[in-house]
Amino acid sequence: MLSTFDNYTLYVLCCQVVKVEHCERVHIIAAAKRICIANCRECIFYLGVNHQPLIVGDNHKLQVSVPFNSVIEGTHLLL
Repeated sequence: MLSTFDNYTLYVLCCQVVKVEHCERVHIIAAAKRICIANCRECIFYLGVNHQPLIVGDNHKLQVSVPFNSVIEGTHLLL
């Protein structure tokens, strides 16, 4: 679980489930099976996830820059 970060860039790799809550102005690069985003503000998510992100709570100005379950040419990711 990632909680209460402010103005960070975070890398989360090879996880089953990532939960992000109460973060502000962070960039999160994540490779996981699932991600849950709760009560975050002004965050940017670069996701490599197998399931659609779960976005709950009071979120403002979120950006998801790479669609879930996408494939980037020349890469191979096993979770």
